[in-house]
Amino acid sequence: MPFRHKVKSNSFVTGSMRGITKGNEAMSGDVRGGSSVAETYRHYRLRYRDNPAARDLFVIFLSLDLFFILLYAAFGGLKAIGLAPEIPSFQLNDEAGLASIWNYAKLMVVTAILTLLWKRETGAALAIMAGLFLFMLVDDYYELHDQLGRAVGERISLPGMEGLHPQNRGELFVYAVLLCLVAPLLWLAVVQAKPASRLFILALTAGIFLIGFFGVAIDVFHGVLEALLGALPELVQKIVNRLMTILEDGGEMVSLSLCLWLCLVRLTLGRGEAT
Repeated sequence: MPFRHKVKSNSFVTGSMRGITKGNEAMSGDVRGGSSVAETYRHYRLRYRDNPAARDLFVIFLSLDLFFILLYAAFGGLKAIGLAPEIPSFQLNDEAGLASIWNYAKLMVVTAILTLLWKRETGAALAIMAGLFLFMLVDDYYELHDQLGRAVGERISLPGMEGLHPQNRGELFVYAVLLCLVAPLLWLAVVQAKPASRLFILALTAGIFLIGFFGVAIDVFHGVLEALLGALPELVQKIVNRLMTILEDGGEMVSLSLCLWLCLVRLTLGRGEAT
């Protein structure tokens, strides 16, 4: 949407573009520049609050996520008391399950939208983001980090981690390498972002960090917890494992929904608008 007021400040003309404009512009969600996390949060909170279509879309995404999480939890409980078998399609961590298919769909749409935005607006930041989400899609579908983790874990033994399963040891090493590769790319994306899309790139970066937190940090913690609880009764181990799976895969699913929502909000706006 076009800006409603002209800004006569020389600082704006020279490109400082700091802060969020007040008054009616802030209420309508128009933002001129600004790059802090707080500004990004305020901006998208206004978009969620003042745009019924965007709000409904976000609620739909979260409702689908919650449905798959509750489905997994419910059938897990029924299986525990012998009233239902294990159904792979209802597993959060099954690569052919309904939840995984939903995640694949989100990753494909996000990658497609970012590619369209890059073609529409150009800029290295959007190209980097499109490449990262494409990598996540390929990695999830082909289970690359699992295969690499398995191969590496069988060949290395890190001090103090002898009690971890080789798969977990290997994945820890793979995740460390990925962090060293992805972090500079995200920094470059933020630095290279055009003023009109800086808030969007910052918000998407936050979404990627959330995906990494649940998909990597919680995954590693899950592996450590399994090793620590190995002496406990099997039922306790199963309950803890299911709860950790909900936290890990459910959190990753919600984070992906956030990224998809951000991309759809951005796509619906005209070229050059601050989103």
